[in-house]
Order: sequence, then structure tokens, then C-alpha cells
Amino acid sequence: MPTPIPEPLLAQLCQFLENKMGLAFPARRWPELDRKITLLAQKSTCKDAPAYCDWLFSNALSKSQIEELARQLTIGETYFYRDRKSYHVLEQYVLPVIIESRRNQGKYLRIWSAGCASGEEPYTIAIILRQLIPDIAEWNIHILATDINPDFLEKARKGIYTQWSFRDVPESFQTKYFEEIGKNKYRILPGICDMVHFEYLNLAEDIYPSLTNNTNAMDIIFCRNVMIYFSQNLIGRIAQKFFHSLVEQGYLIVSPVEVSQTLAQTYETVRFQNVTLYRRNPNAAKNKVAIGKEARPIYPAFIHPQPLAKPTQVTVIPEAIQPVISEPAKKIPDREKLVVPEDKFYQDALVAYEQGNYHAAESVLKEIISAKKHHLPAIILLTKVNANLGRLDEALQLCREALEIDKLDPMLHYLQATILAELGDQPASIAALKKTIYLDPDFVLAHFYLGNVNLQLRQTSNARRYFQNALAILSKRAPEEILLASEGMTAGRLKEIIETNQ
Repeated sequence: MPTPIPEPLLAQLCQFLENKMGLAFPARRWPELDRKITLLAQKSTCKDAPAYCDWLFSNALSKSQIEELARQLTIGETYFYRDRKSYHVLEQYVLPVIIESRRNQGKYLRIWSAGCASGEEPYTIAIILRQLIPDIAEWNIHILATDINPDFLEKARKGIYTQWSFRDVPESFQTKYFEEIGKNKYRILPGICDMVHFEYLNLAEDIYPSLTNNTNAMDIIFCRNVMIYFSQNLIGRIAQKFFHSLVEQGYLIVSPVEVSQTLAQTYETVRFQNVTLYRRNPNAAKNKVAIGKEARPIYPAFIHPQPLAKPTQVTVIPEAIQPVISEPAKKIPDREKLVVPEDKFYQDALVAYEQGNYHAAESVLKEIISAKKHHLPAIILLTKVNANLGRLDEALQLCREALEIDKLDPMLHYLQATILAELGDQPASIAALKKTIYLDPDFVLAHFYLGNVNLQLRQTSNARRYFQNALAILSKRAPEEILLASEGMTAGRLKEIIETNQ
């Protein structure tokens, strides 16, 4: 009979899994955790489950070992149009307003399915967009789908499903968007499949928002039936990172069982009938907005939006960088009266940026650039601010201005490439990335990004070559080394991501 895991050891295991993978197992789920760890122990060389736990704690786990834990401990059970009420709100209230507002503003839309499992959710979103946007070929649509389980991602990329995934949709949905390829096997049509980009991402450990993994400036983030596995502390951290990953007035959509006070304290709560969504509105974070009991095709408050109040800004104090932003920014003194080095103000802007207070950072950076037109670090940071706020055209223009100052800076060409990719100009993005590598052959993120762009273009042999180049460069770096232009990603982490995606 298998040896049960003692409760003190289970408690230690729960803390380990939360720190490493963000997974939470409350005491009521300890029997389930015991069973799953026992199965893993039986596949290992350990004599029993307690010995397997001791082995986990005392070893630096490889990518494949973490993946095996993810396979056993995460659940990917989902289906098309799961939780129809949320999709109804998306179709009838949220997307029509965003789509209408973007028709004269670049025709772009960015949505992230975080914890996408086997792909039914992001493909459902893609189908809804096809139904709502008749001229979708003229739009730049980016649907990012991420998960920690590589098996789920592999299945999602293939887009092949059984009848079980269609259990809550009419037959017409299945016949219109899927082709039968065998007994009880249905593959999503290529036009829908190509709208979704699947990537490995660990919500507990990875960096977001970031231009590197394209998690910035999202209009909508879906994270449903994911946070129920997380601790309250981790939910709070993820909620903040999602907040900064959204454009202003962007939405976070969670499942009904995940509605929590933690989210309500961070976001503006918006109710559509009996569905609760969370909206990034830094000027009314705790306000609740409700529409009536009767469904209406358009949410009236969006038709004539009121001007937003002036955003909270960072206080610029010469003596110290303030860790908490709570007061309006003091204007930088006249140029001739400056007694503090200008880099001090740049550091204030950098702190605001890292806290996700993009408007505060923007205010200070504009003052710096006004004082010194060719302050390259300030221009670069302002470029990132604009990209994270969804102002991609402004970001690209700033990047070009920076390149006029220094045409030989590989980081500027890389930054330009990421913005061009978000704007949907893949050929120009590839050209900028190749310039980056020409100027700095060891710029590992440029090789990695080229791999991703080629994957999106289905140039798999090219993608594989660039990923191999990146791995060769990473093999010469210490795992804990922070990579240039990565916003904090280590060499070891990028290596894991590349190996998972191949």
C-alpha cells in the first residue's frame, strides 16, 4: 500500500508548489495532492511519495521535471463557449464598443487568453471576432494564448478536437468552423487557427507586461478557471501585473467562482446583468457600474465617454525616489535652475514605469526630453510607455527619432522590431531584427524574437534555426544573468521557454 505523505510534509510541498508554479492546494485538496504525488513517485526512482517530496525539495528541477509536475497537477478540461454568459457579454456589450472605437484608430485589437489549456477558449474568441468584424482581413488582430502545460499547448496548436469539446454548441458551429478529418476528430479551419498565437508562460514566475513576450497593451485578458488554483497572495500579484498589461479601460474576465475582493480592490467592477467584469480605470478603481436587468445591445456609458480625470503622477523629490506614488508630480524646475543631475529625474520615471504608473513616467520623461532633446534613455523609456499604453504609432515614431540619434544601437533596432510586430508588419519587423543581429550577433532576444515571428509565419525551419542560435548564445551565459532589453528575464528562464516551444 502506498505510503501517505505526512501533513507537515504536505504543507511544505504546498508552499514549494506555490513558489515554483503558483499552484495552491488548500487543506481540503490535500488528499488529491497526495494521490497525484504518489503517482509521480511511482514513475520515479524514489521509494515512496515522502521520499519523492524530499527529492523535489533538494534538487534544482529541470524543465522536463517541472513540465511533468504541470501535467499531473493542472486540469485542462474545457470546451467551446464554456460559460456562455461571459461570451454573451463579450459579444453584445464589450467587443462592439471596442471595435467601433477602433475603426478610425488603426483597426487593431489585442486579447490574451491566460491559462488557455487545450485552446478552446482562444479559438472561441477568434470565431466571435470573425462574426463581429466583416472586414477582419483589414484588421491587425492579436490573440495571445498562454499556458504552463506543454501538452496543452501542443494540442492547442494542432487544433484537433473530439465531439466532447462541442457539447455546448449547436451543430452549425461545428460544421461552419471545423473540418472532419477522421472518426470523432475535427480540425479548426486554418483561417481561425492562424489568428491565435500559443506561447508558454508561467503566471507565477514570468515577466509581464513585456514587449518581449507581447503581453503589453491588451484590450481584454481572459483568465478563467485559473486563479482558483492560486493563493490569495499570488492572485494579488497576478491581478496587479494583469492591470499593468491592460490598456486603460481594458477588461479582465474571470470565471464567476473567481470573483474576489482582491480583484475588486484593484479594478473598477463592471456588471452586465449578472456577469461581473473588471476594468482598468485608475481613476475609479473601486466604483461599481451596473446596467439594468434587461439586456441592451450597447452599453450606454461607452457611447459618449466622459473625459478622464488627470492621472495620478509620481512626485519628483530630489532627496529620494518615492516607492509609493500618491501625489501629483512636481514639475521639474526650469532648465537653468536644475541643481540635481538629470539622471535623477530619469530614475524617478523609471521607478514609475516599473510600478506600472505609465502616465506618471510619461510626465517626467517629457520634461526631461524638453530639457534635453537628445536624452536617449528618456526617449527609449517613453517609447516603452507608449507601447504599454497601446499607442503603437507614437511608440514607433519615438523609436525612429531615437534611431536618428544613434543608428548603430542594436537595442533600438530590437525595440523597433517588437513594435512593428505588434503593428502587424512582420516583414519590417524581421528586417529590424536582422539589423539588430548584424550590429550585435550575440543579442539573444533578437534571435528568439525572430524564431517567434517565423513560427507565426509558419516558417518552421527558419524558426528552428533562430531558436538554436539563441540556445547556443545562452549556453555561454550564467543561468541567473539578466538579458539585455528583457525587462528582467534571466538566461536560464529564456532557455526553458525556448526548449518548451520547440
